[in-house]
Amino acid sequence: MTPDRLPWIDGELGVLEQALRKWLGAFAKGYGGRDLPPEWPQRLHDEGWLWPDDDDLPVSRGGWVALLAQCIGHQGLCIDLPAAISEAAGTTAVAQDWAALAACGWASGAARGLVDSTLQHVGTRQQFGQLIGRFQAVQHRAVDMHADAEAMHALLWSVAPTVGSAVDSDDLDALVDVCWRASRRVGQAAIQLHGAIAMTEELDVGALVLHAEALLARHAQPLRRSTHRATALLSSFPSRSNPNGHDDPA
Repeated sequence: MTPDRLPWIDGELGVLEQALRKWLGAFAKGYGGRDLPPEWPQRLHDEGWLWPDDDDLPVSRGGWVALLAQCIGHQGLCIDLPAAISEAAGTTAVAQDWAALAACGWASGAARGLVDSTLQHVGTRQQFGQLIGRFQAVQHRAVDMHADAEAMHALLWSVAPTVGSAVDSDDLDALVDVCWRASRRVGQAAIQLHGAIAMTEELDVGALVLHAEALLARHAQPLRRSTHRATALLSSFPSRSNPNGHDDPA
């Protein structure tokens, strides 16, 4: 993870970098791999890292959630950050929006990590006497991966500041839809370009793809969000009552 690969804000790098290093340091100490103990989500909540208002961060709450999730995904830490956010924020519609944003942020960070590892792999793996990165078909797939990852990244940072506010959540639904399709394309391309080694324990490619799929399915599923929006819309209409005072089942 390098600063130029993250959505830093010009002139405010120092504050964000200090906060992130402090937070990521807690994860790095004693845990070198991606498999983290189940108590880490609760520690996120208890230690105040979900909503670090006291740190005076130069980003909105939505921006911090997106940044935090993206960093975790880019590091390959398979942790259910959206679940921790849901536990901290409750079961309200806003909490579901926070969780969906975190899932999309994790998938966005993981996509960038997959692009980085894939480019490194095709730049070192040789076949038929030359680097496979020199084959045009491989180059096309790599470019498509990069385009999908950057689309997720750009839309994430366009939508993040509006989550949790009174702004309509159509933009968040668009982000969910884009992340579903783009994350799957990036994951499939990464596995194909790595070959069979992608699903081994030596690389975390397979784990990133599966975890991104699981987070999006649990917290940012398009059908689930559509059902939630429809339910909220119907509940806003006044109910009809019959003469005996009970709601009309029709």
